[in-house]
Amino acid sequence: LLLALTKRIPYKHTMVATSTIRSDEGNVFVVEGGLVYDKEGSFDQKIEIIRIANNVPLMFQPGACALNRLTAEFNWKNTGLAQTKGELPYAPAKLLLHLAAVKVKFTSESKDAIADNGSISNSVTEVLRALNQQFLKFRNKQKLLLKNKQKEKIINQVIPALYSKLSSVLSVPSPPSDYLYSRIVSAPIVRLRLIEKSLYFKIINTTIEKYKFEITDNR
Repeated sequence: LLLALTKRIPYKHTMVATSTIRSDEGNVFVVEGGLVYDKEGSFDQKIEIIRIANNVPLMFQPGACALNRLTAEFNWKNTGLAQTKGELPYAPAKLLLHLAAVKVKFTSESKDAIADNGSISNSVTEVLRALNQQFLKFRNKQKLLLKNKQKEKIINQVIPALYSKLSSVLSVPSPPSDYLYSRIVSAPIVRLRLIEKSLYFKIINTTIEKYKFEITDNR
């Protein structure tokens, strides 16, 4: 599911979850979910839901489908998304929900919308809750990164000027700004430079802690 999402939808961040395998009157089923999120997109649009039943996309009657209704009833506000009660939240994201079952129960013979029952509701809610927790962690991490960038900007503006003044008074050389920032925040600083198609890493660590860095390709 993760591979399919990342290949078909070029969004920035992807989360996946799978429900517990359940049985309803002998009908074994499982619900899979994937959330793809573009952190640079607009929050003026609602989340788009992609509904699938046994690998077949459901294109019509979204309002009559249990997958749509349960997603709209789920509370997404703890992630900071705007949401009106009973409606889908606003976010630059797509939500894929796939019901794999021995026999899918539809609302009509046209097989455009999945019928609701207690077991399916529990499975869909389980998947939405897992995706919600992953999304919340991602959003909190983004907020922390933004806060650190703002702090770094202020430090890089004020501290070097202060050290430069002190250095001129004391007649000693002023240390580099990256060194100062690493000392102040008690964390290593990683700088990247692209020179003639080659990527160079510079790590400044003024702490006594040892860190491991992993290089990944998220293209």
